[in-house]
Amino acid sequence: MARAFPIPPFSLSRARTLARALGDGSRDTLTTLVEQGLTVTDALWLAKQGIAPYLRHLLRRYGLLSALSPEVAARFTLGYSLSAVHEAIQHEGTLAGLLQTLATAGIDVVILKGMAFAHTVYPAPHLRPKSDVDLWLPRHQIPLALERLIAAGFRLAEDTDLA
Repeated sequence: MARAFPIPPFSLSRARTLARALGDGSRDTLTTLVEQGLTVTDALWLAKQGIAPYLRHLLRRYGLLSALSPEVAARFTLGYSLSAVHEAIQHEGTLAGLLQTLATAGIDVVILKGMAFAHTVYPAPHLRPKSDVDLWLPRHQIPLALERLIAAGFRLAEDTDLA
């Protein structure tokens, strides 16, 4: 089944500028984006996509946050703050508990995808949206890992494939 992608509330031209700004993170591209004008509707849409915290980080880094209207800047700042709190409460605590449980059992683990990128590629973990923790571990350690994690209160996602 094809996945539907949400349609942004702005023009294709601005969507391209946004994609360039997020991709290269350059001051020039971000300045162009700000000059094109960001609205509260844009900020809300970007927050819903999980992009707003990272964009706010880039805008602040180049001193461009103050070039936005106060209402738009406040939306970006609120999203950024909520993202940081959510990260601290949910993901970091979950990851620490998960790694401690596996280490105590002597299980080797590699963190993959979103959580790994959040801690290695992004300037701060809360700037990378994520909803789960993807792990790789040796096949022979999977039964023990499942036993220990379930005993510690973790659960498998409904669509987990253990094959």
